Amino acid sequence: MNIQKLKLSELNPAPYNPRKDLKPGDQEFEKLRRSIETFGFVEPIIVNTRTGNTVVGGHQRLKVLKKLGYTETECVLVDLPKTEEKALNVALNKVRGDWDLPKLDALIADIRMTDFDVTLTGFDFAKNEAGKPDFFNMSEEERDALSEEDEEYKLFLEKFEAKKTTDDCYTPPLVYDAIADWVAKEYGVKKENFVRPFYPGGDYQKEKYPAGSIVVDNPPFSIESEIVRFYSERKQKFFLFAPGLTVFAGAVKTTPTTVLCTYAAITYENGATVQTSFITNLDNPDIVARAVPELTKLVQKANEEQLKEKRRELPRYSYPVEVATAAMINYLSQHQTPLSIKRKNVAFITELDSQKGTGKQIFGGGLLLSEKAAAEKAAAEKAAATRWPLSERERQLIKALDGDPA
Repeated sequence: MNIQKLKLSELNPAPYNPRKDLKPGDQEFEKLRRSIETFGFVEPIIVNTRTGNTVVGGHQRLKVLKKLGYTETECVLVDLPKTEEKALNVALNKVRGDWDLPKLDALIADIRMTDFDVTLTGFDFAKNEAGKPDFFNMSEEERDALSEEDEEYKLFLEKFEAKKTTDDCYTPPLVYDAIADWVAKEYGVKKENFVRPFYPGGDYQKEKYPAGSIVVDNPPFSIESEIVRFYSERKQKFFLFAPGLTVFAGAVKTTPTTVLCTYAAITYENGATVQTSFITNLDNPDIVARAVPELTKLVQKANEEQLKEKRRELPRYSYPVEVATAAMINYLSQHQTPLSIKRKNVAFITELDSQKGTGKQIFGGGLLLSEKAAAEKAAAEKAAATRWPLSERERQLIKALDGDPA
């Protein structure tokens, strides 16, 4: 570990930190204070140097140190990109303290907007926001059990393909254009004045905003309150995407902004699906919130259209009983059916002769089985298949169906 002493004035608390702040007098704050007074400071603060000495772990300790009059402290220095910094922050916070749930919700949503494995934060997501299996939460065995022709698995693999453009990392063009058209029509503004400062590596605070420009973009949800206050103080017009459930927890309380509640699902280029609303200062400042069914419908329609464009008609293949793949054998395990295949009864293959020249192969390779091994596999597959049994009454009825009419 790279441990160095830094001045407390050089450390910058993470604005997205999802743990509730402790204050002098709080039981946990006082316990931490007494511990440091008694034993000294024995747990260094974790600081990310790549993002300007952002405190990743140790926000409460930092507060106590300042209260006790410390001017410097030992820190573990890490060098992480922003997404990994946020994920580490969640992972470190998971074992202590109370959550600020709106901040946590926004932070997790922000991490899921990237290809980072969100399960490394320590949270268990059985399904994604769309209610479908969360491939990022699957073990390698579970992933292998999916058919190589499975359409959802194909979409999962596409998450790791290079992004088409930096903007595509945030909002698919079909969805963005639909929203931009609505904004232009609703508020009587021109699309050519729209700007999008929230691209990977971008710095919205240093962005140049031409006179008359309007920010129409999807910002990082975890710091959206900070962004809204920044624009409000500078009288910069904006129409920003926002988390669907926690949008009232942010800067709308202290700025003349309006929340457009749509809770529309948007599936971004990297595969993350986020329930989205919007916050803007283009609306009547006397209105704090609006239900906008036409915008909800428009976004949902655009999202469905862009998903249809991404989907492809994928052929379904079946293999002879003499071929075994990892997916087939995984299926047996998942259905509580044992099977042992002896090495002497197999040949390892990557494709069948009939697949040569087609560009198709056996996904992950496979086994060519002897007749005996193939028969054992067929029997196991039959045993694993879930079938409802027939009652004696139904069997008698079946026999009667073959009889001569009375």
